[in-house]
Amino acid sequence: MATEISQQEFQEKHDQIVWDSIKGNPERMHRLVMGWNWDDGTSIFRKIVSDTNCELSTALTILKLSELEYHLKPSVPAHAHDVADLVLQILDKVADGFFTRRVIQYPNYEDGSGGHNPDMERFYHQRFEEFENGELVRKIPIEYFVGFDGKSISAEPWIGLPDEVWDKLDQLSEDGHLDIGELVDV
Repeated sequence: MATEISQQEFQEKHDQIVWDSIKGNPERMHRLVMGWNWDDGTSIFRKIVSDTNCELSTALTILKLSELEYHLKPSVPAHAHDVADLVLQILDKVADGFFTRRVIQYPNYEDGSGGHNPDMERFYHQRFEEFENGELVRKIPIEYFVGFDGKSISAEPWIGLPDEVWDKLDQLSEDGHLDIGELVDV
């Protein structure tokens, strides 16, 4: 007989299954970030950016997908505090030099394009000044705007999660009487 579990317990088990499938593997982490449904929560991103194998490009991709400009405003609505805290955590780690791996290019779009964009260098200082003049609370790394070359990674053939992980998540959903589609960040 299946027992019901709380949404928080479901989220924790969900994240552990996902984490076990990607931990220590920079390419899998990056692919997960590129294909992640943010409605499934953002706590998995905290594990990713705390892993020493996390690529700088993966951390910057999380920033880009998080709508950085919105989450760095001095006054963020209560519903956005979790993502805003994640953004600040990533920016602090970038500033501290935590992300030493630069194998995967940034930006790294789903089609595999991206990398260093020399045209963006001339716009960086103008854009950075806009960020500093009253709106944002942290320094944005130049790589966020300019990018850098490296290995191209597309979300294909592994969009989000491999089938065997989805099977485990489906089983968790059935055992816990929760629909993954109804899961909201706790």
